[in-house]
This record gives sequence, C-alpha cells and structure tokens, in this order.
Amino acid sequence: MKRRPRVLHVVSHFALGGAERIALTLSQALQEEFEFSVFAVRGKIDDGVGQNMMDELQAMNVPLFEGPRIPMRYGGMLTGAWTLAHAIKKINPDLVHLHTEVPESSYAVLAALSQHHRQRPVLRTIHNTNFWTFHWRMGQWCDRQLDAAVCVGVSQGAQREMLRLRGDSGGSPLSPEPAIVLNGVPASLRAKQNWQPGKTLRLLFGGRLEYEKGADLIPDILRQTILPAGYEGHLDLFGDGDLREDLEDRVTQQIPGWTINLQPPVADFRERMADYDILIMPSRFEGLPLTAAEAAMAGLPVVATQAPGSVEALPPDHPWMAQVGDAKSFANCLNDAFARIEEWPEIARSTRSFAENTFSIDRMAQDYAKLYRNLAVAK
Repeated sequence: MKRRPRVLHVVSHFALGGAERIALTLSQALQEEFEFSVFAVRGKIDDGVGQNMMDELQAMNVPLFEGPRIPMRYGGMLTGAWTLAHAIKKINPDLVHLHTEVPESSYAVLAALSQHHRQRPVLRTIHNTNFWTFHWRMGQWCDRQLDAAVCVGVSQGAQREMLRLRGDSGGSPLSPEPAIVLNGVPASLRAKQNWQPGKTLRLLFGGRLEYEKGADLIPDILRQTILPAGYEGHLDLFGDGDLREDLEDRVTQQIPGWTINLQPPVADFRERMADYDILIMPSRFEGLPLTAAEAAMAGLPVVATQAPGSVEALPPDHPWMAQVGDAKSFANCLNDAFARIEEWPEIARSTRSFAENTFSIDRMAQDYAKLYRNLAVAK
C-alpha cells in the first residue's frame, strides 16, 4: 500500500499563537491523506495552552519534536537548526512547512550548510503583515537561503509583505507569486444567546501582551470610555508577554467604573467568548487574526482597528474600526458600541455570515492539500 506523504510542521513553540493553531488544524483536517509531525523550535511553554496542544497532538498520534528554549540573539538559530536536522533525519519528511520567522531562521541555516536541505520541498506560510521587521537584514539572508520555497500569505497584507521582503533580499523571483490561503476557524463554536447585558458590560481581550497587539493602549482606552448610565465595566485580559509586568502595574491603578482582571492564557479561550459582550482588539498589526474570526463565529461583537490583517478579518462595513495606535479613537468606537446595544444582534449576525463564508476550515485544508500534493510530487 502506498504510504501517505510525510509533512513536517515547524513552529516557533507550543504556546499561545495563531500559527501553532493553524498547524494543528491542518494536521487534524488532513490526517487521512498526509502523515504529520511537528517540530517546535523553542519547545513547549509549560502552561495550559501548551499542554492542551500536546494533548491534541497525542489524540491524533502526531509526534512532537522539541528544540531548546534559546532566543535567536543567544544562538537560537544554530541550536534550532541542529535539533531540527535531527528531527528531519528521523522523520525523513517529503516536505517541510515553515510557520513564521523563528522556524525560517533554523531551516535557513540548514539550507545554507547543506544542498540536500536546500533542495528539499519547503512551504512557507507568512502569518503576519510585519514580517522580519525585528531584524530585516537577517530576514533578507534567510529569504535568500529559502528562495526556492513556495510561499503562502494568510492575507493580502501578508502577501504584500512577502513580496516586499523578496524585493529587498535579492532572492530569485517568486514563481509562482505567493498565494493567499485564508485561515479557517470552527463554525461550531458555542454561540452567544443573551444579547441584553446586565448592569455590567463584560469585555474580553485575548492574545500576546505585546506592542503589536496594542496591549499597552488598553488602560488609556478604558480611561476615555463613557459607560452608559447605570452600567459598570469589566475587562478580562487573557495573555502573557513582554508587557505583562507593565500592565499589572497600570491596571492596579483604579480606573473609574472599571474592574480589570489580568489572567494567563487559557486553552478554552474561544469557548468562553459567548460569555462576554464585546471583544476588543487594539492591534497595531496582524496577519489574519483568528481571534476576530472566532469571535464572529461565536456571535460576539468586535471592536478592532484598521490595522493590516485586521481589516481583512471583519466585514468591509464593520462599524467599529479605530485608527491604529490611537487610544482615543478606540475609546470612541467603544462608546459608539455602548450606545448601540440594541443593534448588537444584527451586527453580530452580519459578522458571523461574513466569517462563515470567508474562514472555512475545509477550504483552507483543501488549499493546503493541493500545495502539499504538488510539493510531495516534486521531491
């Protein structure tokens, strides 16, 4: 019997992140046709999210290989490449699927050192509209080592960013031009039932507590909101990152009318969405935010920004899209949402319809399956 083509997903680490979620979703959706393995360059983060991902892999009988948790600036490219080479030797994949910059850097080292690795079929998914901006020259070098790989963007913004990188890196012309494969999310999420909030408006934020997510803006946003008469505000922030300590200090400072809870990431975040009234996403840039699409599927109103990536995750006529990096603009959008509570059900239905027609897991899986087949044949 002919064996299934072997696909190795390479992700940064097993923790909170859209790229890791997409790798798991593809492994589940396509497991009958392809044999998957996963390599986490920086291993698994010891929290509920990382453990839940491990449990999902074990349920699918998908092996996980882990590298050491060493940052790139301390030699993580080399240690990641070394452990990735061992995983590849053991798995002998027909193709390697790279997700984000850290995996790309590790494989680029292998490609630079070995013609065998350079000739292996590689698929690169660009998950962000700001790609390699933390070390543009390093990104250019990696892109030149990987210039034979097939590239995919999760949004038009991500596609444009890949084209910008290739133009600056001097690598071979992209052929074919990067396709756009939109992320898919489950349509079966628990939907919001009660559209009339009580006397407390429950807001939700979930994601990395980083500059790109606009987490630093949240205290200033809340200070400029105007709660409806008779209402109090409650915000739960689920996340971790470089800004956590700063946010802990700032949210302990009382903001009139608001209660704020800062909590670690949780594995069932998207299942909790239906318990809230509004999801806030003050991002400065995104790839294609799964959180917005998941909130739409759950019927949860979203207040977001006009950030690249975010604008593709919500309908073109979505009413609450603030200026990027502008706390006052975001607060104004929240105030408008608070003033239109009776319109939430209709806006949520429109947003869900958009998400159902745009972010199908089956469509995403079939688009990637076609790419996998073509690459596996080319080996």
